[in-house]
Amino acid sequence: MFIEAIAGFVASIVLVACLAPPDADVEGPTIVASTLYKPRTVEVEVLPRVVIEFSEPMDPAGFGPGGLVIAPWEEVGECRVDPVCERGSCERGRCLEDPLSSRDLDMIDGGAYTPEDAIVPLRWTLGPGDAGEDSRLEIAPLRPLTPHWRYSVVVGGARDRGGAPLVDEEGVASRWRRDLVTAHEGSSGPEPRLVEPASGAAAVPINLQRVVTSFARPVALDGDQGGEVSLVLEDSRGGLLRLIEPRGCAAWPAEFCLEWRPERALDPSVQYRVAGGTLRDRHGRPATRPGASDWFATSSAADTQPPTLAGATVELRGRCVYGRVQAQEPLVVSLSLASGAQVSVFEEGSLTLALRLPDDGTIAPGDALEVTLDARDLAGNAAGEVYTVAAGDSFAAPPLVISEVLGNPAGSEPGQEFVELVDRREQGAAVIVAGLQIADVGWEEVAASLAEDRPGDAIPEFSTQPGQRTVIVGSGYVWGDPADPDPAEAATVVTLDSSIGEGGLKNAGEPVSVFINVPAGDPVLVDSRGAPPESLADNGQSVVTSPLPALAYGCDRADGWIPHPQGGSSPGLTP
Repeated sequence: MFIEAIAGFVASIVLVACLAPPDADVEGPTIVASTLYKPRTVEVEVLPRVVIEFSEPMDPAGFGPGGLVIAPWEEVGECRVDPVCERGSCERGRCLEDPLSSRDLDMIDGGAYTPEDAIVPLRWTLGPGDAGEDSRLEIAPLRPLTPHWRYSVVVGGARDRGGAPLVDEEGVASRWRRDLVTAHEGSSGPEPRLVEPASGAAAVPINLQRVVTSFARPVALDGDQGGEVSLVLEDSRGGLLRLIEPRGCAAWPAEFCLEWRPERALDPSVQYRVAGGTLRDRHGRPATRPGASDWFATSSAADTQPPTLAGATVELRGRCVYGRVQAQEPLVVSLSLASGAQVSVFEEGSLTLALRLPDDGTIAPGDALEVTLDARDLAGNAAGEVYTVAAGDSFAAPPLVISEVLGNPAGSEPGQEFVELVDRREQGAAVIVAGLQIADVGWEEVAASLAEDRPGDAIPEFSTQPGQRTVIVGSGYVWGDPADPDPAEAATVVTLDSSIGEGGLKNAGEPVSVFINVPAGDPVLVDSRGAPPESLADNGQSVVTSPLPALAYGCDRADGWIPHPQGGSSPGLTP
């Protein structure tokens, strides 16, 4: 009996030894391909689709919510002048630093990294790839990323179906990490920005008549759109409402701004945001939900009352007409001439609009000019007033506009400072300009001064023709200064007997007025500008007159100055 038992045991050992060994998977999976094929990939679309190919099928349970991360880098300074950062890397003028510590990475490996305010909401899918089922991972953010920004994409805790962890080329267990730097806004399709109603607007009437959206890149309204062109408004409860019948905005190129009609009344007391649609850009990419969540909130009822224009004023100063309105609610306010020229602004509070009258010689001193001021609220209720103003002596003066000012030169001060004038005529003969004065004070101070102590320096006589740029410099100006460019050869250069203004122009910026001094009467305004913002006073960088809106070019507006587009100055040249 005992011998039989031993024989049976030996037989069982022999039988087991004869069976094939188990097919155990002891090698970890690797990543064989990825759309982010470099440690740092630049100019990636703002709504990227990151695709990763594994060497074998993967376990879906290895991709937990805290184990897949798209993390934005943190801004720690700027590098516009010197593209070197003490910490992190320089990306489009900003110093950005890696936000993920060693502890953060360990948490990602364990699927436990959950700081919602520090990571990008995303979706992922695991599907069939070159190595079979569940061997291809796709990761995408739920909304566009910030343009020109650096992000880290990290995959931690991934394992195959046998439980073996992800390994690198050396066979060592490792997480996968790549960095990307995004391209411009709209690189994945149009991202509608709310213009009207404005982002954050409250108490928007439910009978809203139109929604205005702008775009950073051109959209396409012509050609085959595959059906009706529309956008979608999403409310805070998940409901959807279409925006239809797009048309171009006044004073905007249609490719960059569109007005839409809501297909029905909005619901009361909810929030709305634009959430994509069938509108496409020139490359055929459909609109996406914007990277920034721009919401507006509706009121509880419709608005049926027209806006009030009580206290509104219209005045003519020089060659510009100004309309001022105190808006008690968000209004579209328009200032227009009988010729059809019109400028509009959408805002609430204290509003000022400016419209330059024609420089073609059709208006003479004493002519009566009809100006209309209109206002429309979000519900389409409207009000308007017509004003008559008389053209003054400025229409006998040459149509010169202050086009560029350098108050903080890189070279010597005040020697290298200049003020540039441009002749706004499109055609006509050359004319001699005499009797001009320039002062570093506002027009109100010039107009209030007595003739004998009126501020300003005499500008020597010069000739100007349509489109001509005239550069005014002080007596200490030095040609060939290497720190600042010389005036262009085609420009007229006029040198004063002193510095420009009282001891030169302030680095932080100050008003500039050009006028004709009439000893026995009131001065005649040629052009006057308020001080530019101090933020524009970079060393060696001039300020130029904003080209938009074109119909207000040459008028004294709060937003009328912009920094020189090339970051320097260009006396005598179009910037």
